[in-house]
Amino acid sequence: MHDQSAYSKSLWNESYMTLSELQKFLMEDGKVPCPDAELIMRKYAKVANRPQTLSFSGFLYFLFSIECSIVKPIERTVHMDMDYPLNHYFINSSHNTYLEGNQLTSNCSADAYLYALQLGSRFVELDVYPGPNGSDPIIKHLIFPTNPVGFREVCEKLRDYAFMYSKYPLILCIEDHCEPDDRAKTRMNEIIQDTFQGQPNLCTSLAKGKFYSLCSDKPIQDTDFVRRAPELVCAFELGETSCEALVEWTKRSQLKVYPGNTQVLSGHFDPRDMWMCGVQYACLNLQTVDQNFIFNCAMFARNGGCGYILKPPYLRPRNGTFFNPLKLETRSKETGEVEMLKKRYLRVHVLGGVHLPRANTTGRGDMVDAYVRVSLFDRIGKSKCQSFRTRVIKDNGFNPVWNEKANFIVDCPDMAFLYFEIFDKDLDVDDLVGVFCVHFASLQSGYVTVPLYDRTYDLLPYASLFVRVNISS
Repeated sequence: MHDQSAYSKSLWNESYMTLSELQKFLMEDGKVPCPDAELIMRKYAKVANRPQTLSFSGFLYFLFSIECSIVKPIERTVHMDMDYPLNHYFINSSHNTYLEGNQLTSNCSADAYLYALQLGSRFVELDVYPGPNGSDPIIKHLIFPTNPVGFREVCEKLRDYAFMYSKYPLILCIEDHCEPDDRAKTRMNEIIQDTFQGQPNLCTSLAKGKFYSLCSDKPIQDTDFVRRAPELVCAFELGETSCEALVEWTKRSQLKVYPGNTQVLSGHFDPRDMWMCGVQYACLNLQTVDQNFIFNCAMFARNGGCGYILKPPYLRPRNGTFFNPLKLETRSKETGEVEMLKKRYLRVHVLGGVHLPRANTTGRGDMVDAYVRVSLFDRIGKSKCQSFRTRVIKDNGFNPVWNEKANFIVDCPDMAFLYFEIFDKDLDVDDLVGVFCVHFASLQSGYVTVPLYDRTYDLLPYASLFVRVNISS
């Protein structure tokens, strides 16, 4: 599982590594920036009576530490330029935030908003209706008979937790179903002013720091584009001309896309298709964990998890080019010159794993028959993904070793996602053991560990993959 060339003979015989050997290993490993060897020596276990050495167990602790995570350390901080107008960013957005489960029968609750905030959402929806018998306004679903929640209760929850997980603006999208002369309209405005003490305002830029923002859910005028995105309204079915025009629209304006009414089980569209066209608000039903939900988590785990991701230059205003998200090419507005996006080459050496649990703890009693599938998604449409699968390691979930290499061509690095899945081979349907997704821009090179999450995207303690990542132009 470890590269023996990285060690001197004395490492294997004496179980320690000298400072010069550690420095050589770190240089060959290729992490940027290169970790400080002396700091690692101080932080992890030393060999007794041998100064400037690192024990073998200490070296293993380092390899499985956060310094060697597959996610770059910089992504744990807000490192992008946060001084642009809102249309320059992708924004972590939720749809029907008030629901706890499916769109038909689940309850509405204020805690559902807290859950969305914990997931990093900075755009939440409030569908406001008059309360029964002249009472205060309520929040509920427009079509389905879900149990409502009080508008004041939701506003107070948002006030208390809005900036606990991110200091950047929280956008409240209010779909107002109260009549202008209705008492509920007056009460809604009073509750807003009372709860937020006059802070909500029109949100146009992030430069002002943390504040609330209110926006109304108005239909887009004078355009052929559709805000609602059921299964057939995906970007790759709009056609090349429409996709290019949609990119131009989102350069100068903000666009919200959300699931259609057919998604009664709180399913999703693929947000990558929307991001490739520059859509700022790809609103997902956060009540359901599936691959699209995981893509959203991977996208907004970047930039310190603040909920705002700066778009690539070709998706932002005044860059002098048109962008075709289907062909992945830019075209100069002045000369018409066409240029493809610069490709990158990615090699993932799947070395092994540790502490892989059984996918079904109530099933058979044998060990995991594990294999890994690594997929790269970098184009509109999931059918165009590149995928690699290892062989099956039977009856070993403790420390399976694959030692297999996957090679990928990354056509759109700014919108590429690397997706890891571990399965337990079965006679009929293979069971998912663990999954993890990382944005290509977040990938750390060298020997890295991949954390694993279960099918509900809860972290699996102690379980991880050990891989080597190499990226080249």
